[in-house]
Amino acid sequence: MNFKNIFSFTIIFCSLISTAATASIITPTDMTGLRSFDGGANVLLLSFDAVKSGTEDRTIAHFDISSLTYMPQSSIFDIPIDNIDPGLPGGIFEVYAFAGDGVVSIDEWNAGSLIHTFYGIEGGYSTLSFDITTLLQNAYTNGDTYLSFNFRAGDGTDRFWLSDVVGIAEPTITSTVPVPAAFWLFVTGLSLFYGFFRKNQH
Repeated sequence: MNFKNIFSFTIIFCSLISTAATASIITPTDMTGLRSFDGGANVLLLSFDAVKSGTEDRTIAHFDISSLTYMPQSSIFDIPIDNIDPGLPGGIFEVYAFAGDGVVSIDEWNAGSLIHTFYGIEGGYSTLSFDITTLLQNAYTNGDTYLSFNFRAGDGTDRFWLSDVVGIAEPTITSTVPVPAAFWLFVTGLSLFYGFFRKNQH
């Protein structure tokens, strides 16, 4: 292998390594249901996670994002649920987001701004998924320690169970983050290789 070939290989590999990323999966540090019989005037802290209207249940989930050392490139939010009310028209599931403190409390009943609504959710187990890249990037930029969510039933009448309390996997945030260190490891290895190559030419 001559120097020209090494140089060409370097250019190609660098273009590939610049897009290198690793997946980071974040699970809730705290996730608990809240219940109110009077529209939020009085709120109870539950020992399980549920979402329904009427005698309303909401669920709060806090995610610690402080472990993210680089700006996430993409982020998907997965919410496993069990809709216990089969049949049409299907359930409604709303997701609100806010910068939380890591601990579920009754004063978070109305916390958050609506970021996504799922319609027509069929009965049984399913996973609700959507992209939260911009949301997580903004939280990272703001220096937030926690990205938190408030799950609500909106105008729907279906009832949902969530989390491992009832044998369902917990919600997860899956983010891809860049790995710039890989480039420097490659450059170091290439330098050693080139030094060995030159040495063998003499």
